[in-house]
Amino acid sequence: METHYQPFSDLVHTARTGETAATHYLGKPMFDWVNESARLTQLQNSAMSGGGKVARGDLLERYELPDGEVVADIGGADGSLLAELLADRPQRRGVLFDLPAVVSDAPVRLSAAGLADRVDVVGGDFFDSVPAADVYVMSVVLHDWDDDSCVRILNNIAASATPGTRLVLIEAVVPEDGQPHFSKLLDLVMLAMLTGRERSESEWRELLAKGGFALDRIVNGSGAMSAIEATRI
Repeated sequence: METHYQPFSDLVHTARTGETAATHYLGKPMFDWVNESARLTQLQNSAMSGGGKVARGDLLERYELPDGEVVADIGGADGSLLAELLADRPQRRGVLFDLPAVVSDAPVRLSAAGLADRVDVVGGDFFDSVPAADVYVMSVVLHDWDDDSCVRILNNIAASATPGTRLVLIEAVVPEDGQPHFSKLLDLVMLAMLTGRERSESEWRELLAKGGFALDRIVNGSGAMSAIEATRI
């Protein structure tokens, strides 16, 4: 795929300098490059939607979303995940939040899913602020970013949330015992493409604490992703 294979050819640059291979190859951060093109933005959204389902496996069947009327998917792209979360929960409403260029096609998808009147689509930047909600969800967002950036995002969510508000991260959790795991391949992708990395349970716990949240539990599914549930302190 043009968004990954070619930049990966510059991985030796990362090993030598520490600069992300994709940034060096493309001349700018990958997300900036993708979001300049409507075609690449749609391709990225499709990849995240399809790949996300495969990586989650049966996680959404095993994990019960916390109570709360309004569910906000932060960095939710085209709304695919939010549509799944709301499909069997008719009493709930949703907020889809991502960059304006990323959510531009979301109303069509949400309308097709019968959710046009239950989801507010909001364009914005999670490095600035996020909408208020009862439950927050972020799926494979924080692994894209370094720790300082993640804390900034988490602090913005904490600022919009009240104490006791739940945050659910759908992310890979690197085994603490060094066993083989798909997260280690993802970690290599993060090294080449972005500034983020995959994290172990203890690393997630520490990161969440810095952002104003306490890790409550982790639920695993049949795929590579887990549900990491935390509470606003």
